[in-house]
Amino acid sequence: MASKKKLTTEDINKIEPIIAYRQILKATGVDYHSKRPSPEALLRRIVLGKGLYTINTAVDAYNLAVIERGIGLGGFDYKKISPPVVLRFAGEGEEMHLLGDEEPTKVEKGEAVYSDNEKLLTLDLNYRDIDKTKITLETKDIILFADGGPNINPENVRDTLKLGADYIVQFCGGKIGEIKLVQ
Repeated sequence: MASKKKLTTEDINKIEPIIAYRQILKATGVDYHSKRPSPEALLRRIVLGKGLYTINTAVDAYNLAVIERGIGLGGFDYKKISPPVVLRFAGEGEEMHLLGDEEPTKVEKGEAVYSDNEKLLTLDLNYRDIDKTKITLETKDIILFADGGPNINPENVRDTLKLGADYIVQFCGGKIGEIKLVQ
């Protein structure tokens, strides 16, 4: 990836994982200009001088890995998830209560979502998460997901996932459990 000190919006457009995530969004009918892949959104905020949202130390820690590697990560309070978690296409009439929203959001059929046995967790890969599973200061067990895609080396996905977990441990304490790559 290009050096962060000299990164431009044009450079962001050339980052392989971001190109891959855009392909996924486009293939599912999503306009990636209005719902940017999470690494792109974070990098664009930096390049445009908007600064980053400060969520909490754990979220900020794994977002650092996203910024450094360009691979999307999503973190959730594991105790609020009903495994297994799967990446799938949304069905007709599904909705979710996204972080920061007052009302539930109706999801378009065919959008890429993560879901557990009970609910949708994210919209358009890790573009937006639900409120119920957010990481808070009371969260003790975190599960991280890393997004792969076309032309993204699976080892880069795994390494970014490990880096995000390492940063959480470095800044918040704890220990890393199993790191598994699902293809």
